[in-house]
Amino acid sequence: RTRNASRLGPFDVIDVSASRSVDRSTVTVSLINRHETDAIATTLDFGTTSLTGTALRFEVNGRDVTAVNDFGDDGGAFVTETREPVSDTEMRVTLPAHSHTFLKLSLAPSA
Repeated sequence: RTRNASRLGPFDVIDVSASRSVDRSTVTVSLINRHETDAIATTLDFGTTSLTGTALRFEVNGRDVTAVNDFGDDGGAFVTETREPVSDTEMRVTLPAHSHTFLKLSLAPSA
């Protein structure tokens, strides 16, 4: 799904990047929801690799899409940290409107 962002043209609404540790035990996933008003639910599919343990989630968001951090104003953008158990090859994630979500996930050892 695409959406125009300002005068810059159409962009995908969700931007995703991922990286795996050298020892293949951890994966980090960065997800940006560019939609100004809508939360988006999506599924991360890790193929034949299983997740294990607890997912660490950091979410950066703010009052609105123009929120910024500024000295003396602690109500701009903020970071929320949560944890949730994982144990499958897929993870369902809901990305709040205009947010950046960062996940740190442990991978089960390969058989």
